[in-house]
Amino acid sequence: MVNLVHLDDHTAAILDNNFPGTWLWMSRTDFLARWRGVRPDGRAFLARDGRGRAVPIGGGWAIVLLHSPPPPYPDEPVAIFAEQDCSSGRCPLQPPATNAGQWLPNANGREWGFWLNGRCIAAAFADGRVESTDERGIANGVPIPPPAPLPAGVTSTRTRPVRVEPPAQSDDPFPPGGVIPERLTTGTRYWRNGEPCTREEAHTAISLADDSERWNLTIVGDSSFIRKVRADIARLPASVLSRLHVQSYSPNDWQVSQFKLIPGVTLRKPARDRIGAELGTVPVGDYSEARLRELLATNGGPLGKPPPVVEPSPGAEPSSPRPAEPAARPVWNAGGFVLLAALTTLVFLILRR
Repeated sequence: MVNLVHLDDHTAAILDNNFPGTWLWMSRTDFLARWRGVRPDGRAFLARDGRGRAVPIGGGWAIVLLHSPPPPYPDEPVAIFAEQDCSSGRCPLQPPATNAGQWLPNANGREWGFWLNGRCIAAAFADGRVESTDERGIANGVPIPPPAPLPAGVTSTRTRPVRVEPPAQSDDPFPPGGVIPERLTTGTRYWRNGEPCTREEAHTAISLADDSERWNLTIVGDSSFIRKVRADIARLPASVLSRLHVQSYSPNDWQVSQFKLIPGVTLRKPARDRIGAELGTVPVGDYSEARLRELLATNGGPLGKPPPVVEPSPGAEPSSPRPAEPAARPVWNAGGFVLLAALTTLVFLILRR
C-alpha cells in the first residue's frame, strides 16, 4: 500500500510500505493517472494475473476529513450486503432472487448493481460505465454491454471511453522520469497548506477532538430555523456547550433519512458503536428556547435538572433559635450526705485526742 504525502500543482510524492523511508516523487499528471488506474492517453494500466490474463491494476481511494460525523443511529440499522460471511451468526439481508433481474443502487448513490437470481452480475456507474463483476459481485474493470436498460441517474454514453488493450511486452506500467532523486532528503520536513511548518504545528493541524462522550443535538430545517436554534444554543452555559455535538442539515440532506431524523431538534445520547438512544425531539412548529432547554434537561440530559426549590408554606412563622439550656448542676443524693457526715465525725475525734 502507498500513501500520498505531498501534492501540489506540479509534483506529488508517495511512500510505499515496501520501501520505508524512501519518497517516490513524480509529476502530478503521473500520480493522478496511477491513482485513477487510467493512463493519460485513456488506456488502462494492465498486469498479468496468475492465469496469464490481462487485468486492470491501479486505482485508489482517498480519505478527506471535511466535518464532524453525523449523529448516531437511534437503533441498530439494517444493512444489506452480498456474498458476505455469517461468522458472527447474523447473516445480512440479500435482494430477492428474480429471473427478470433488476438494478439496485449502492449505498453511495453513484453505483448500481444488476441482480439476477440472487447474484450481482454487472455494475453500472453514474458516468455511464458498465462492467462485469467477479464472484463476489464487485466490478472488475472489464466493460460489457448493459444487461438491461440503465437505471435513472446513469448517463447512457460516455464522452471518453477507456480502451482496455493488452499491453505490449515493452510497455512500462510506470512512465520513466517519475523519480526526482535530488528531491529526496535525509531530514524530516513538514508542510501545512503548502507552507513549511514545525513538527508541533503539523501535529496540531491534524489532531482530532475526542467527542465520543458528547450528546448529539441535531437541527433539521431551513436556514432561518437553523440560525435561530444555533443562536439559542450559543446562550447556553459553557459547561453545557462543551458536552454537546451540534450538527444541522436541510430536510433534503441524505443524513436526515439515513439516521432517522425529523424536521426540528433531536437529542441523542453519546454514541456507542454508532448507536445512541434518542431522548426526544422538538418539531419545528413547537420550537422555542424554553422547549430546547427542556429537551436538554430530559432524563438527565446534558443540561441536567435543577435542584428542587422548597417554598415555605403560606403564613408560616419563621422559627427562632431555641435558647441554650443552662448547664446541669451536680445533684447530691442521700448517700453522699451520710459519707460527708462520717468523715467530719472521724476528723473531730482524731483532733480531740
